[in-house]
Amino acid sequence: MDYVRSRRMMLYFDNKISDERAIELMHVYTGALSETVVPVDGARDILQYLYSKYTVLVATNGPNGTAHTKLEKIGAADYATEVLTADVFGY
Repeated sequence: MDYVRSRRMMLYFDNKISDERAIELMHVYTGALSETVVPVDGARDILQYLYSKYTVLVATNGPNGTAHTKLEKIGAADYATEVLTADVFGY
């Protein structure tokens, strides 16, 4: 998965950076994704209600680790029965 994401960095910088730098920047970027997470007012109450009646799945095109970190930071991890991410499915 590092390769795919580093290719995106290469494209962003018009292929003017090395493979190593692309991977380094990709890691900085994915690390920053989970730094700032702001829950929506009332979201936790809605999640509690939904979780009590349904199976709650979270789907994202973000990295698996980042998704779990974000859910933990906003106190929503206990309400997600499963987290589906692009990197786990190979996209």
